[in-house]
Amino acid sequence: MTLPDLIRVRLTTIDHYAESRRFKTLAGARKYARRKLGDTFDIGLHYAVDAYGCVKLEANIPIALLMGREA
Repeated sequence: MTLPDLIRVRLTTIDHYAESRRFKTLAGARKYARRKLGDTFDIGLHYAVDAYGCVKLEANIPIALLMGREA
């Protein structure tokens, strides 16, 4: 699979906070995602949610690839 030039990751929370970051490397995007979600998270089809359901991450690449898990 070919990755896009810039990986875009969007974070939203239940209190309506939102931020979007761009990364040149998968490693940088993965580090950011892990830092925001913690070690325990659930993966949906197009998003990942922290263990408490308060933080949601979406990206322009497959979430399983971003989070380092097999789909």
